[in-house]
Amino acid sequence: MSHFSVHPLLVEALLRSINIWWMTTFVDSGQLQFRGAAVSEPKKKLKQIRQSLEQSAETRMRAIQERISTTETLLKTLEIEIRFGELDRARDHLNKLRSTIKGLIAHIDNPAHVSDKLLKQQFRKQLAQIEQRLSSLDFQINHHRGVRTS
Repeated sequence: MSHFSVHPLLVEALLRSINIWWMTTFVDSGQLQFRGAAVSEPKKKLKQIRQSLEQSAETRMRAIQERISTTETLLKTLEIEIRFGELDRARDHLNKLRSTIKGLIAHIDNPAHVSDKLLKQQFRKQLAQIEQRLSSLDFQINHHRGVRTS
């Protein structure tokens, strides 16, 4: 009888590449699938894998929320730059914020990063509000430029 153990690098690879919901389904059943072969694992090992998956998911959620919070802070900075006529700097920051939002959307749409539908909706709602503010600030920058050059 051979003993099968999960190497830490294998667990890390699984966390990165497999949808959490899919993986949790196999952990709950007490089976893991590797190239079609079912391998029973001791419950302790399965519990460790589940905890790793949950911690990984929580870390990704926190990272996304922190990036959204940072984006909101930078929006306030952008508003101040517009108010004080720092339009070139404001335009540069506006473009960087748009790029950040595109990256966040890619993370949120990736099922391996965000698998919970309600959480996805919440993140998308926050990003939609940020995009609205960015559009408004973009208009202000363009309007301010027109006023300044007349």
